[in-house]
Amino acid sequence: MLSAMFGATRAVGQRRPEGGATNSCCAAVGCALLLCACNSLWELDELRFDSSAAAGGATAAGGAGATASPSGGAGGAGGDTGCQDADMVACAGMCVDLKSDSQNCGACGTACNQDEVCNEGSCACPMGMNACAGTCVSLSNDEAHCGQCSKACGPGETCKLGMCMCPMNLTMCGSSCVDLSTDKKHCGGCNQECGAGEVCDSGTCGLPS
Repeated sequence: MLSAMFGATRAVGQRRPEGGATNSCCAAVGCALLLCACNSLWELDELRFDSSAAAGGATAAGGAGATASPSGGAGGAGGDTGCQDADMVACAGMCVDLKSDSQNCGACGTACNQDEVCNEGSCACPMGMNACAGTCVSLSNDEAHCGQCSKACGPGETCKLGMCMCPMNLTMCGSSCVDLSTDKKHCGGCNQECGAGEVCDSGTCGLPS
């Protein structure tokens, strides 16, 4: 208010003169009583100016930091993984998906077996295959694991649709595939054994000709 009355103004950055008597407002009035008031106005003005300058400097410094934040977050585009995609993780300098990468399945450096795939971060056999003794096999056609793990087919048998079956022209007798037309122990049918000295010819026991 006093500043408005007596015209006490100064340029930005101008400091209060060293003697109160040289202040323009006080010199104009010529009143010693107002000298203190004039000086107080200058002091208040200086305080306001100094506070504003300090605030401006803090804002500028804060602004520089705020500008640096996105550049520091260039790797932060993918969170704190260092990869652009948030679902990717840096492993050995490469961005990989731990949910599907067979060389980094669930964690960096965790590799699946050659016949496995990485599914949701866990090593597993491909669809349609089962793990038997640490190997992915097809239970529908694997002679060593036919229908279930460790169920092996007999000699000459093949695994079809999870069942051990004899090749064409052979018949399953017990656990073996035999030729009913020539097998002396299964001549013409399972467990039909020919007598001593006989042979099985075309499924019939008889003396050799």
